[in-house]
Amino acid sequence: MYQIQGLPLHPLTVHAAVVLVPLAALLALLFVVPRMRGWAGLPMAAVSVAAVLSLIVAKASGGSLKNTLERLGGGRQWEISPIGKLVLEHQRRANVLLVLMIAFAAVAVVAYVLSRRPDRFRGATQLVVCALLVVGAVAVGAQVYRVGDAGSRAVWNPGGTVDYGSSGPSSIR
Repeated sequence: MYQIQGLPLHPLTVHAAVVLVPLAALLALLFVVPRMRGWAGLPMAAVSVAAVLSLIVAKASGGSLKNTLERLGGGRQWEISPIGKLVLEHQRRANVLLVLMIAFAAVAVVAYVLSRRPDRFRGATQLVVCALLVVGAVAVGAQVYRVGDAGSRAVWNPGGTVDYGSSGPSSIR
């Protein structure tokens, strides 16, 4: 398993994705505003590519952690446990996020390259690219939330018995 000083690498690498994916989405939303485009383009493209790389590392380290948990938890029996089901859901959602983020990063890089030539980045081209960026930003933002939700439930509340929104002894069902 991938580790740093005995700690699984996955929980550490996930934090990069949790920061970079929403930041890329925010930069894309700023990029579609013409007055912001000049300074937001390069950071949008760079952060989007960095977000893809962080997701690839998180995926690899997550696969390693999942294999270790399966081995320690009894293989197939672990997969049907509440934690195992949530981990599998987390993995499925993360796979969708990676595909969405690769597509989003490609659009972000194309948008940046096109925006460097104002004579090419206008009219229908500008409208389509900006629309794709807005839709992509919403998609990756929503999906990173969904991935994190499944992962955090697997770690903190796999049985769904704790209501963290309440305080006091009645918060445990």
